[in-house]
Amino acid sequence: MASEPVVSFLVERLGDLLIKEAQLLLGVDDKFRWIQRELKSMLCFLKDADSKQKEDPRVKDWVEQIRDVSYEAEDVIETFIYNQRRRHGFVRRVQRSIFLSEIRTRYKVAQQIEKIKLNIRDISRRRETYGITNINEGRQEESSSSQTLQERRRLFTVLEDSESEVVGLQDEVNHVKQLLMTGEPRRCVISIFGMGGLGKTTLAKKVYHDVQKQFDCHAFIYLSQQFAIKDVLMRIIKYVMSRSQKEIEKLNLEELGTLLHAYLKEKRYLVVIDDIWSIEAWDMLNPILPAGMKESRVMLTTRSEEVASHASRHPHKMRFLTYNEGWDLFMKKIFPREDPLTACPSELEKTGRKILEKCGDLPLAVLVLGALLARKDKTERAWSKVLESIPESSKQCMDILALSYWDLPHYLKPCFLYFGLFPEDYEISSGKVIRLWIAEGFIEQRDGKIMEDVAEDYLEQLVSRSMIQVASKRCNGSIHKCRIHDLLRELSISEARENNFFAVHNDNDTSSSSTSVRRLAVYRNIDGDATIAVLQAMQQAPGWIQRLPWESVLEPGVCGGVYRLFDRSIDSFNSLLYDSDVEVWDGTKNHSTGTLRSMLYFSDSTYEHVR
Repeated sequence: MASEPVVSFLVERLGDLLIKEAQLLLGVDDKFRWIQRELKSMLCFLKDADSKQKEDPRVKDWVEQIRDVSYEAEDVIETFIYNQRRRHGFVRRVQRSIFLSEIRTRYKVAQQIEKIKLNIRDISRRRETYGITNINEGRQEESSSSQTLQERRRLFTVLEDSESEVVGLQDEVNHVKQLLMTGEPRRCVISIFGMGGLGKTTLAKKVYHDVQKQFDCHAFIYLSQQFAIKDVLMRIIKYVMSRSQKEIEKLNLEELGTLLHAYLKEKRYLVVIDDIWSIEAWDMLNPILPAGMKESRVMLTTRSEEVASHASRHPHKMRFLTYNEGWDLFMKKIFPREDPLTACPSELEKTGRKILEKCGDLPLAVLVLGALLARKDKTERAWSKVLESIPESSKQCMDILALSYWDLPHYLKPCFLYFGLFPEDYEISSGKVIRLWIAEGFIEQRDGKIMEDVAEDYLEQLVSRSMIQVASKRCNGSIHKCRIHDLLRELSISEARENNFFAVHNDNDTSSSSTSVRRLAVYRNIDGDATIAVLQAMQQAPGWIQRLPWESVLEPGVCGGVYRLFDRSIDSFNSLLYDSDVEVWDGTKNHSTGTLRSMLYFSDSTYEHVR
């Protein structure tokens, strides 16, 4: 897997710190600038090294050492900045003590820098030994400032209008709608099944949008492999009964089931459950959805034919796109404002059709690869280069998705990887992910723009590339909530794990994490014990996390399964404790995320994220 995006981000991050913290770094800034220059020069060779590391384990080791030394440099500079800020806060009271302490600190930092410089020189020497060359062709990366947010949103409208026709799925839309709207008065279950990337969610959303007004109440919810039944019931209740979180979070599982069943019993309802994974999951939900005589309907999507047949007498199998449907969708993604029948220049059609064949008639692959080509020059050379980049393998769909990740500008790569920290099928608040990106230092400072606007632009770029999906929008057209497709989430986790960008801990995965991993995601079932999950994860966490002074207590939060971490002496270490349920930190003092050495992040009842 590739380290070039990670090191590229770290080089940019070091550069930003050197500019923003020039005053605090006075006296050591020249040493850090040397490190940044050397790492920047190595970026030119990383692309060649990434392509060779599968064949030569020595090159793989070389790539990992560059990544590790980049992380080490980031740690040293951030720790130094943090200590300087904390020390300057006491300078008036203990002037002499601070002066002596600063001399010791700078001496220690100088030693750490020298060690890093020695490592970098050694890495540079071995590059020549392994025959790694500079293959950087000066690829120009997309500038996010080339379009305003308003222009980008107008383009999204065009894209959405073209994709709202559900290319290649209209006959299936009509068939599923007929199953929903005809038949017996008793509750009916319709299941849609097929492999990942075929468009099950797109089909279910289209049908749901077309028929929802014909029901008294309706809900569309996403499930995951490790879903929490209580959380699912609360989400359905919020949809169909318009109850607030505070009203329902105090109820236990039995009370929630009784409330929902009693309400739906008197209604003609439509509930769509997207991405159900097991028969057991359906058997838990089925009794709570009343089977009355009100012509109510339940629609499921699943990858499993066994689940689909168990839940429904009317399982609908998703088909692949025909060749002509795939070409139509491909053209609409590349040329969104033109007629797909005549959009492709004749000199590009042959190469374009060869690229399409690589997608295997899978809509997700067609959309992602189409979005990639939409940003390339409309020349034979540019399209041929994309064709050559797609390897022949049994995992061609994942290779296509990986190619689209590789094509992202360097500033978007860590933002995309970050989505892998969120649970599967999780609807992510755009405000939440934007604040996290800013806190992590992923967002570049740009003249005349606040960081939130730059981050929002990043998110909309990922959406326009079909790497992230919009779940809902605000009235002004901006993204309210988003989600990531399962296959793309698998890609982000795979890339992140290879580069120690983050590690995932959950009940089904007890494998140990690397000691140099940068972030740790802890997933747990709402009915499980959060304390045990966190403690188990901490045992596998890198040493610097384990050494934090955990003078804290875990207290049950809202919902009975949400936990908040309160440190008895927050000044004893430099971490932010953040609870996303209230969207603010409950500490007694105001702490700026800019002064934090690390961040611990505890979110809602389905997951906790620790950094």
